[in-house]
Amino acid sequence: MWFTAAAMFIAVGAAGCGAAWNLSQSSGEVTNVASAGHVDPRIDGLIDTIAEVGMTDWADYGRDLQRRGRIRVVTTDELDPKFNAFAFIDKECIWYSEIAFERYDHVDQAEILLHEMVHLRTGEITHQQVSEVCGEYRRRAAAKGLT
Repeated sequence: MWFTAAAMFIAVGAAGCGAAWNLSQSSGEVTNVASAGHVDPRIDGLIDTIAEVGMTDWADYGRDLQRRGRIRVVTTDELDPKFNAFAFIDKECIWYSEIAFERYDHVDQAEILLHEMVHLRTGEITHQQVSEVCGEYRRRAAAKGLT
């Protein structure tokens, strides 16, 4: 069953599509958004990339989310394949789609995760702050020769 885009605010970033949703804006309820303790090591690698470019505050935030089971790797059965990731702002949880690991290189994958973390931390469903943070990530990654 795919999570549809009917009530979502859709975001298109440099690395692809993601989305954020504030559940209080909808009459619908999403259950089982957290990862129930499963930690995917691929997410740890993406967080390490965010730290490698010098964005340690964001990396620490990602590690905290990961430690608390708030980042869940999902299949295209759970999240519509047109989305690479999805931030549930009210639930402070990120769904990161398996498909993003196939579509993008590691640097772009880390940016997708960072994009969703900005949504969570700021509560912003638009992209002003997301664009600023992700732009800084891109500049730093390029300076380190990662892009």
